Amino acid sequence: MRALNRSLVHGGNAAADATMFEDRRPTDELRQFIQIYGISPSSIKQIVSKGYKKIPRVLNAGGGYHMEGLHLTNEEENLFKLITTLVEEGKLDEAEETSNSFPFDPNEVEVEPPIGVVYEELKISLSLCLFLVRCVSRILGLSH
Repeated sequence: MRALNRSLVHGGNAAADATMFEDRRPTDELRQFIQIYGISPSSIKQIVSKGYKKIPRVLNAGGGYHMEGLHLTNEEENLFKLITTLVEEGKLDEAEETSNSFPFDPNEVEVEPPIGVVYEELKISLSLCLFLVRCVSRILGLSH
């Protein structure tokens, strides 16, 4: 669980990555994005635009964890998959309610972005940078 919480600080930012991906990445990389966040960038943008709070939090946690090449517990992964399936089926209210069951550390504090921060204005997020570095490293044979 500690690793999952660390990933929230240093890992996935689904909203920023979705915007950046749609603006700057070729569509042939969509599969890798979905492997990280479980759903498409357009689905993430839809969730955020409709004001859902819990679903993006779960996507950030799971995405950060997946991006680092780590594994969620079976319970966490099953819940992550259920939430992303509900989103893809258009059952956003049910996905939001189900997100309340995700086993976050009870001492974790949910942080809202500072006033004035607009995700669409972000040029690139840390999580996508790390993802791209990892991809380039693999292509160049620098990873283990």
